[in-house]
Parts: sequence; C-alpha cells; structure tokens
Amino acid sequence: FSHYAGWQGFITVRNALLPGSSKGITDQVPWTTFTDPEVAHVGMTEEQARKKLGDDVLTNTWPMRRVDRALNEAEDTGFLKLIYRKDRKLLGVTIVAAEAGEMINEWVVAMKHGFKADELASAIHVYPTYSTASMQASAAVLIKSLLGGLSGEVIKRFAHVRH
Repeated sequence: FSHYAGWQGFITVRNALLPGSSKGITDQVPWTTFTDPEVAHVGMTEEQARKKLGDDVLTNTWPMRRVDRALNEAEDTGFLKLIYRKDRKLLGVTIVAAEAGEMINEWVVAMKHGFKADELASAIHVYPTYSTASMQASAAVLIKSLLGGLSGEVIKRFAHVRH
C-alpha cells in the first residue's frame, strides 16, 4: 500500500527530527481496490471480529440504493457495512460503492479516535453526497440502540398508540 509506505516515511522523518517517537505501525490501515464499484475497508472484517469477539459483534449494512447521490448518478450498486461491538465500539467498515475510496476516509478518522458506530449520525453531511451513506448507516445504528431494551419498548408502544 503506497499510502501506508508514505505514512511510515513521514513517521520516520518525524521521529528523526522531533522529540518523542512513534512506531509507524497501525492495525487500522485502510485500503481501496479501484474496481467498478470500488471496494474500501478499514479495521476488522466481520469474519475477523466474530472470530475474536464472538457474539459481541453486530453489523449494519446500508445499501447505496438508499443514498440520493448514488441514485442521481445511477451508481446505486453496493453498500456501506459497519462492524461494531454491542457497546457500539466501531471495529471495522467495508464500503462497496462508486466513491468508496473517498467515503472510507471519515471512517479512518472515526476509528483512529475511538468513535462509536453511531457517532457520525450527529455530524451534518453535505447533501447530496455519497458520504451521506455514512451518516445514514450511523443513524441506523443509533436508532437500533435507542429502540432496544425497556426504553425502546416504551417508545415503540407509545408510537404505536399515537398512530
């Protein structure tokens, strides 16, 4: 991965010229395969996460056919998949979409800073863009967490009564 080699070169120069040091190694190296559609990933795959954490792993897959920009551009093949723990800690992201290589970058930052899978739901995204899928997928995780458990049952029953 040329981007990883460039990052390691930066870390090497930084270590040589500035106090402190960094190993220049990360377990969150993003990658993109520039096919049609593109495939991008960061972090663990669902298979890796399940092997390591078992039943503590959840996923949310958001289809690109639910993203207005993808529909407008006739590029609605694909999905954005979040892999996360039950406490919503983000473990990995896979994107298959026309602009997956661009879309993965905000997830790289989210993983580096320990975001939960639902935290991008509160970030305003420019509309209509492909990256709106990130906000939508994150919001779906948030809604799922809010509607789980006793409080979710109360909300669902109240909503049902109101209709």
